[in-house]
Amino acid sequence: MINTRSFLRTRFLLSAMVKPDSLSPLAEVAIFGRSNVGKSSLINHLTKRRKLAKISGKPGKTQTLNFYSVDDSFHLVDLPGFGYAKVSYKERSDWGKAVETYLKSSVELKAVICLFDFKRALSTEDLSLLSWLKLNHYSLLILFTKKDKLHIREHSKQLNIHKEQLSTVFENEMPPLLTYSNQSEKSRLELIHLIAKLV
Repeated sequence: MINTRSFLRTRFLLSAMVKPDSLSPLAEVAIFGRSNVGKSSLINHLTKRRKLAKISGKPGKTQTLNFYSVDDSFHLVDLPGFGYAKVSYKERSDWGKAVETYLKSSVELKAVICLFDFKRALSTEDLSLLSWLKLNHYSLLILFTKKDKLHIREHSKQLNIHKEQLSTVFENEMPPLLTYSNQSEKSRLELIHLIAKLV
């Protein structure tokens, strides 16, 4: 059972380009988003461990599938970021293939947490990826990171912009949506609650 203490017992398992057959068959929740959107920072905030996931100011740091065990009850899977142009075409292609293979083949995958920068409008590429995930019937959670980087007076306006964009993909079937701050314990607890429902 997932509770507020579960993420305090999270450990790194392994990095790989494909999901290992040796991995125990537990439920999985994947974290997916553009390079430098804050996937590693999110994992560290959830687990209250500053160095569990390696953080870099350089986009494209996560180049493999990174598997974490949460309380020995399910796996958190950090996927390589997309959209980073300052690597070779082959590298981007390899990351994309690794992500697509994982998403299509993991029978344990229960949900995908899609991260986007709260400050920025969704791009055509972002919306296309969400459309693909929807068409392939993945359970989704939309999470907007870096909420604290935007003045509180702008939050409602920015959220409405995002909802309007998302409605072009989801129409009347909007997935759960959360704005997230790594400075907020409330954000952390809300996300743990949503992940528990998804798993």
